[in-house]
Amino acid sequence: VPREMKLSRTLVGQLSLALVVSVALATLLIGRLSSLYRAEVHQPEARGPIGEIYGLFTAGQTFVAPGPGLARIDVILSTYGRPNQGPLVFHLREAGTAADIATIPFDAATVENNVYRTFTFPPLRDSAGKAYFFFIEALSSTPGNAITAGYSIRDAYRMGTAFRGEEAQAGDLAFAVYSSYAPGTLLADTGLALADMVRWAIPALAIFLLPGAALLALLWPRNGFAQLWADTTDPAQLAALAAGLSVALASLLLLFASTAGLRLGTLPLATILLGCAAVVLWRFIRFGPRIRDTLATWKSWFRLSESWLLLIIFAVSLLVRLVVVRQLEIPRWADSVHHTMITQLLVEHGRLFDSWEPYAPLSTFTYHFGFHALATYLHWLTGIEVPRAVVLTGQILNGLAPLTAYLLAARLARSRWAGIFAALFVGLLSPMPMFYVNWGRYTQLAALVILPVAVVLTLPLIRPSTAHVRLLLVAAIGLAGLALAHYLMLTFYATLISLYFLAEILALPRPARTWATSATWRVTGGAGWIGGMIKPGLWLVALIALVAILLLPWEIRIVQGRLLNNLVAIVGDAPKSEFVSQHNAVGDIFFFVPQPLVVLALGAAVWGLVRRRWAVVMGMSWIAALLLVSNPYWLGLPGTGVVNNFAVIIAVFLPLSIIIGAGLADLLVQCTVRWKQVQGIAVALTAVIVVLAIPDRLLALQPDTALVAPADVKAMAWIRQNTPATAKFLVNSRLFYAGTTALGADAGWWIPLLAGRQTTLPPMVYALEQAPGGAEFRAGLRRLAEQIRDLPPDSPALQATLCERGVTHVYLGAQGGPLDPRALRESPYYRLAYDEGGVLIFTLDPAICITRSD
Repeated sequence: VPREMKLSRTLVGQLSLALVVSVALATLLIGRLSSLYRAEVHQPEARGPIGEIYGLFTAGQTFVAPGPGLARIDVILSTYGRPNQGPLVFHLREAGTAADIATIPFDAATVENNVYRTFTFPPLRDSAGKAYFFFIEALSSTPGNAITAGYSIRDAYRMGTAFRGEEAQAGDLAFAVYSSYAPGTLLADTGLALADMVRWAIPALAIFLLPGAALLALLWPRNGFAQLWADTTDPAQLAALAAGLSVALASLLLLFASTAGLRLGTLPLATILLGCAAVVLWRFIRFGPRIRDTLATWKSWFRLSESWLLLIIFAVSLLVRLVVVRQLEIPRWADSVHHTMITQLLVEHGRLFDSWEPYAPLSTFTYHFGFHALATYLHWLTGIEVPRAVVLTGQILNGLAPLTAYLLAARLARSRWAGIFAALFVGLLSPMPMFYVNWGRYTQLAALVILPVAVVLTLPLIRPSTAHVRLLLVAAIGLAGLALAHYLMLTFYATLISLYFLAEILALPRPARTWATSATWRVTGGAGWIGGMIKPGLWLVALIALVAILLLPWEIRIVQGRLLNNLVAIVGDAPKSEFVSQHNAVGDIFFFVPQPLVVLALGAAVWGLVRRRWAVVMGMSWIAALLLVSNPYWLGLPGTGVVNNFAVIIAVFLPLSIIIGAGLADLLVQCTVRWKQVQGIAVALTAVIVVLAIPDRLLALQPDTALVAPADVKAMAWIRQNTPATAKFLVNSRLFYAGTTALGADAGWWIPLLAGRQTTLPPMVYALEQAPGGAEFRAGLRRLAEQIRDLPPDSPALQATLCERGVTHVYLGAQGGPLDPRALRESPYYRLAYDEGGVLIFTLDPAICITRSD
């Protein structure tokens, strides 16, 4: 058979196989999506029952469907702790109509106490923006033999209201609304995400890859030491190094420029990035023959099926993260307020700042800023609005997390398959770090992208035979960037490096012990150990000293803020105090690491221990050390709460990825020894797992973490156009951490950024920074939050506080909070100025303050 015909048959066979596999995976994904529901509305507050449901006393709720495809409604039902009998019916109608869209019968005997009951129906494709009404009816039930529905007397959901029979109630039922996530919806969302990428993909590549690549090009050893940094035949490891170093360099660039009195902006940043590109190009030209040899090895890497599998994992992980935020213009939850504010201030100043004016009355800036530097750069190069730039930067970092996890697992286990399994776990199987988008936990995410790179660059320094001055410099840059990304993540780094250092010391050879040398064995053996510790210890000391020098300008800043005072206070606090207990609380561990993943990790750990896999032992030891660091009172030591359990448990995916990656990779190797086709089967199974995991990650965004609703964005525009620049708004706030910190409850917290007006509540980092009034300023915020919670709007004490603070308006966002809209409507001292989409804006009667001043 001619060679050309053989090649043709091989190509046709490969294409046919690829087509069959693609169709099978697409069918699998479509089937998985057909039973998928995306949460659109969630009102979880149930403070008591609405009343027994019987006869004409139905329990219902009006609501507005945010999107198309309304297909499911969950309602908290209760039994009063007793068995009930009789038929019930769930009705769904368009608001103001008498015809049922869905009628679902069920029996009272099947109702569980205080548990969501799910009602599904065919998707309503045109439901977006429409008002609906659902109610539960029990015509044959009687008092004492009737169920009820969970109810909040507070108006927790502003877009609708609860009904008892035909009478509207003051509050809302506890319910959730879901839409069907059909394959067509996923396809449309993917198209929107890809279209949006066009505007920022190239600038993002420059920001997140070029600086690190240029640093490696300048300092990459020209000898065998290069293999210590990464496997040079593996371009994925080099890309991970470049990405992690680029994230680290972002904050250092801003720090050095600010120290030198320079202002950065679009043109200076573009010039720096072009210089980085020139350095990389010079490296290719200067060392052309070696580069060509490297490219030849990379070409063989791309021929491996597992290499393509890694690329698919990375691409799908990133794309899913972008699909989830395709329409998210304002980042979520409390942390995002100060993240966006810091980014906005960096954009305006072009360098580090001290005063937070005009957005907040704070006079120092000591918060870690690595993430904010990246978001600032993305805004400068693309022109994307700052809040959206914060969202995109967070998701890009989230997409890079599997890549750097691949690097760490592959280097520790010395197996690319270990890295692939680790990337699969971080990118698609684990809820974390994907879920970070709900909290705006972007600073910790940035640090977790740098952390694997900093560790990989430090490990060779611990072995005297592999330490190198260039390696020391690059490791110092990575570690300094880690510190500026998130202070607490330094403990993650320190625990792993300490464990590695201890393992190296324990592995040092000692003189053989015999009867002839028993008298001197202890002396010579101890001397050998001490001598073995000195060199790596000196390298680590040099690393710490170099990092301290790089961060010296920032260390001077930290002394000016309140960060050290807070640290001392936490260290001195009792481990059982209410503050530490709340600050160190974890919640449902299986929410962060679901039970199937726990079983997978335990299985990989057991296998790794049986096989004596060093990377598995290191991963398990790392988790144990982190738990001790966050709970030092277990050992009778102070400092509980400095590193809290929550920060550890939401980042435990990284050490777990090492355990799972190393354990599964070793299992794969052992199976391959017996059955040669095992790797092909592993590739196929991993591809199936990727497809099955996609839908779960698509549901990462939770509706109840959004402080800013579309109606709030519209209200912000109204504020800019209809209120004076001197207006100041009272906004909803709540006390957290044993009543020590006041945090916002709705979109009113965003008014300074989105509407350019002052509010009564600064971002949550006010506890870390200096402010006029000092301790009294912070105490005043706590007192105001208590008054909002405990006093009616007509209270003289609350009104006196508002006059003292110069409040002119009151804002109640769509999310809701402690401020009672009914009481404000009924009060003669507040005039309703805006009422749309669940957002209420009141003006405070100036006569109140004039009367009080008289």
